[in-house]
Amino acid sequence: MSENNRVVSAQDRKILHELQQNARLSNAELAERVGMSPSACWNHTRQLENDGYIQGYVALINQQKMGLPDIPSKCPAIAHIKMPQPKPRHKYYC
Repeated sequence: MSENNRVVSAQDRKILHELQQNARLSNAELAERVGMSPSACWNHTRQLENDGYIQGYVALINQQKMGLPDIPSKCPAIAHIKMPQPKPRHKYYC
């Protein structure tokens, strides 16, 4: 993945918007929705991935159906903090 800070085009923004709505779209459907040819859409999508604008594709799980509490309504943020263990300090007295 490159750390390219290129300007995102209007076409790229359309692709990103559509993928945020439904990341399971086929390339053909995505291309149709954004008004591009399938090959151009494929190239833009791969470039967005390579440049780090698209970090991955995820499934949103229905917490209630899984029998889990609805975390977002009860807790606005979840944080996992890992701190290094402090080194023991030895004091030597005479």
